[in-house]
Amino acid sequence: MWKAFEAHGPGPGVVAFITGSSWIGGPGFIGLRELALKHADDILVMDLGGDNRGAMKEQNVFAIESPVAIVILIREGRTDGRRKARVRYRRVAGTAAQKLAALKRIRTVEENDWVDVPLNEDRSFVPEGGDHAWRTLPAVSDLFPWQQPGCILSRIWPVAPDPDVLKRRWRELLSDPDSVARAARFQTAKTGRNITSTVKLLPRLADLPTDAAAPAISRYAWRAFDRQWVLEDPRLAKTEGPSLWQSRSPKQVFLVVPSKEGIGPGPAAMVTTDVPDFHHLRGAAGGKDVLPLYRDAGAGEPNVTFGLLDRLTEILGLDQAATPESLLAYTYAMLSTPGFQRRFADELSKPGVRVPLTRDPDLWLKGVEKGTWLIWLHTYAERFRDSKEGRHDRVPRVKGLGWETPVSELPPTANDISYDAGTRILRVGDGSVGNVDPAVWEYSLSGMELVKKWLGYRTAKGIGNAATKPKPLDRIRPQTWIDSWNDELLDLLRVLTLTTRQFPEQDAILQAICDEELVLATELPKPTAVQQQVPKTIPRSVAGKLTLGDV
Repeated sequence: MWKAFEAHGPGPGVVAFITGSSWIGGPGFIGLRELALKHADDILVMDLGGDNRGAMKEQNVFAIESPVAIVILIREGRTDGRRKARVRYRRVAGTAAQKLAALKRIRTVEENDWVDVPLNEDRSFVPEGGDHAWRTLPAVSDLFPWQQPGCILSRIWPVAPDPDVLKRRWRELLSDPDSVARAARFQTAKTGRNITSTVKLLPRLADLPTDAAAPAISRYAWRAFDRQWVLEDPRLAKTEGPSLWQSRSPKQVFLVVPSKEGIGPGPAAMVTTDVPDFHHLRGAAGGKDVLPLYRDAGAGEPNVTFGLLDRLTEILGLDQAATPESLLAYTYAMLSTPGFQRRFADELSKPGVRVPLTRDPDLWLKGVEKGTWLIWLHTYAERFRDSKEGRHDRVPRVKGLGWETPVSELPPTANDISYDAGTRILRVGDGSVGNVDPAVWEYSLSGMELVKKWLGYRTAKGIGNAATKPKPLDRIRPQTWIDSWNDELLDLLRVLTLTTRQFPEQDAILQAICDEELVLATELPKPTAVQQQVPKTIPRSVAGKLTLGDV
């Protein structure tokens, strides 16, 4: 760019190159894109895709895993730097051979396959995704403006499916007062906190006596539908997200929606009552995916754009005003069915999730009713209870689904977990569960198979880096099958059974809504910068200890 546009003065120039496609829309290249917009008159982007690591796997034109793009920068003559270049984008999809053939056929930018990309805040060269109709819908972050990443620990050992394991790991961490030995156990990362880091009001880990009491142990939304336990201590985290921890309450619900990557087959959203991990949705990637229902623990400040509920009530002509809970329920009814991803697969292959908001009050109420039931079910009956409506304080049983043979020994590895679709039996080591629907075993979220993942964490070896690249404290694992896992596994299977069996009804509501006129994003108020900001946290002491919400 310097050689063509700067070194030789203000004359015409062309720069064409093939590169990883992260630079055409990634957050780390805003300055480079701004420079291109300043010097060029036209920018042509041919996005060849080819991501073999993400949710939507696709053949690459090269023998690499990362997606690529062809970019052509054109300058006709002198530019004053104030007028930005026109950006046109074209997605070239298919197999590697089909992509190469399609490139040979491209002759002019006047063809219909090019899309003009409007100038936006992050100077992205990639359209938000989808056709014009999709882009007229409100983004989920326009409804719930405070969004932020989940908790980033940068190490695995502070999380476990059994709280006793965490106590053993803590004792082992402090067992040697030597700072070198303690640092090795801590698993010091290249960036972030270490045992000598000073965290406000807390002693350094390096200075703790060997018999120091363990931090509070709390429930933690490790992966979708997988509630594990965490040592709730900010010294153990890289980025703990204190505002999330401090906003917890009996009314809080965390909506988790991918914000920085495309969405593969499966639901486009999850809910949890516990603070979610950064990789909550599928064990990889992550971004500003967490949208809490409330900004405070008192549930007095909804995380909903100012004026939106009143405007929505007016558009729908509702007798009873829309509430934060009803907006969340409706949104979840739309996003949590795999039918949403199938319907908008092309649009969701790029970051940015939008919500089809109906103008029909009857369809609105159907969506709210369905979403309310789903949130109650997916939070393991901890939220949106209403005994009059049949939403009691426990996950409902499923006829025939239950343990046939108890687990007597902890399964050694994930290979000791299997499912037989013919007999509908799920085998967990030497134990077995009967009447498990095939759809439950196959249930996945952008490639993450939930039942396999849940059980894999509850084996002697574990899964992921804890199994293949274990650090000292990772090796401290459960030694027996914990009794509480019997009920927890059945609850997981019940939740997924009831969820998958109602998909046809949920999809019918979605189709009916999308077939009718929808509310446009321009009809609704936009969130202010203040509403998008992370709430301030107030340090507080709990039994003389600080938790992740205190720093």
